[in-house]
Amino acid sequence: MFEHYLPKHRERLNALLEQPDWQETFANVDLERVKAEALNPPSPPSQLTGAAQYLLQRNSERVKQLLGEGVTDEEKLLDAFSDWETALSGDERFPILFLGLVLTLDCSFDPVRCLYCNQAWLLKRMELEDWKAVIEEVTNPTPPYIYLTGGEPLLLGEGVWGDDGLVAFAVRLGCAVNINTNAELITPKVAINLVKSGLARIHISLDSHEAQLQAKIFRHPNGLKRC
Repeated sequence: MFEHYLPKHRERLNALLEQPDWQETFANVDLERVKAEALNPPSPPSQLTGAAQYLLQRNSERVKQLLGEGVTDEEKLLDAFSDWETALSGDERFPILFLGLVLTLDCSFDPVRCLYCNQAWLLKRMELEDWKAVIEEVTNPTPPYIYLTGGEPLLLGEGVWGDDGLVAFAVRLGCAVNINTNAELITPKVAINLVKSGLARIHISLDSHEAQLQAKIFRHPNGLKRC
């Protein structure tokens, strides 16, 4: 395991797997079943390619008309192809290629939050089924790259990483999914289930390799130990 890592990193990772929490998880999880049921992460759509395909689809008839009229000037034809005003006219299904969802404004670091956090508590919030409805709607005509953030999105627990959670739901619809997290809630069980759900990427909020500076950003002297 971890053959593709440098020796010192491989040694550290193997040591982590020997920790009691990982050993307990391995004893209670059928890893072969997890592997068999794991969803494959879709590739994120290219935003440039997606935009070009949309313009081609919407403006190709206009360009064909110009060619039929004898227009051969490449600049004029390119202008017709790249005419966003014409492409968007009367179209209510412009493809969303990137969708960021703030699942919650709550954070596991409460009451002290990171230095740059500007999230404020709101009285009303969306439920998991509401988020699923949004994701399902935006997959037509092109499944977007979905970025789940907060607050701390993993506070939603299995609603995010479970078999019927948001990640697996979006992946089954063809969406590549990324989670932005402070990592405090990533236990061995959560880590295994994030892989199983088909998560494409994970962004962890570590802003500096210097422990003292990161502690200041976290506004907590032992902030790094919480991750």
